[in-house]
Amino acid sequence: MYAENIPLFTNMASLEYALEYYDFHNDYKCIGYSLANENVCLRFTHCVTSKIVNLNFYSVKVCAFNIDIASGIGFETLDNLYRGRVVLANQLVETSADNGGYFYLEFYGGASFEFWAKSVNVATH
Repeated sequence: MYAENIPLFTNMASLEYALEYYDFHNDYKCIGYSLANENVCLRFTHCVTSKIVNLNFYSVKVCAFNIDIASGIGFETLDNLYRGRVVLANQLVETSADNGGYFYLEFYGGASFEFWAKSVNVATH
């Protein structure tokens, strides 16, 4: 799905994609993440079935992140994920010049990321 088509401030920690419902907050735990070639992949496993699901973001430009490595926690439970607004040059903007959306990603343990992305998809394995 293209970022500009994702409603503002809708929590995507629970979402329907390709006629399937995903509750990343309650039913899945994050088991890995990667950033390569301007793409971010969050890898989840279902708590009961062990089904592997990737939440992929494309054409990513990371703007901010907060990780407390010493705590040893922070990445298992996705708490909030939404497309929001950001202040640039004293103006509140919803999309970038190339139609990217600004995303806020927060984990229950405190880790958080802010980034631009043009599109998002869910892939199962």
